[in-house]
Amino acid sequence: MTRRIKVQKHILLMKIIIVKYSFILILSLYCFSLTAQIDNPVTWKAKVVPNENGTYELIVDAIVDKGWSFYSQHTGEDGPIPTYFEITTKNVELVGDFKELTEPKKGMDEMFGVEVIKFSKDAQFSQSFKTDSAKKIEGNVTFMTCDDKRCLPPVTVDFSAEF
Repeated sequence: MTRRIKVQKHILLMKIIIVKYSFILILSLYCFSLTAQIDNPVTWKAKVVPNENGTYELIVDAIVDKGWSFYSQHTGEDGPIPTYFEITTKNVELVGDFKELTEPKKGMDEMFGVEVIKFSKDAQFSQSFKTDSAKKIEGNVTFMTCDDKRCLPPVTVDFSAEF
């Protein structure tokens, strides 16, 4: 009889362990899905437009979720991470630097305690380039986003456009 009780206790203990770890797994998956939903408050899209002088214009649009901001390429070093563009396509000659076609807002940022330059709505950027052989331009943008309560770590997002 005591052997039977020991087996029943062992089975009960195993069931408790399974339920406990199942709960932890489900809770972890739930938390992961919640963080995955807020990781991309800015969406990036790219297109290429030919210029009259034989060069091309890469236009990169940033679509910003309501309540979020990201920072200009020209924001100061003491605050948030500035936006940075990189072109990775070979056989492309860049003409000048990336331009901010949308006017950013300047002002004191309470979270960082410094004056920042940021975009709180959709923004557009452009980069002129020349090429003899490329039919697609690829690159990436590194940026940092914040809302009024928190900032997300900087992320790098790839973009491309065929022409």
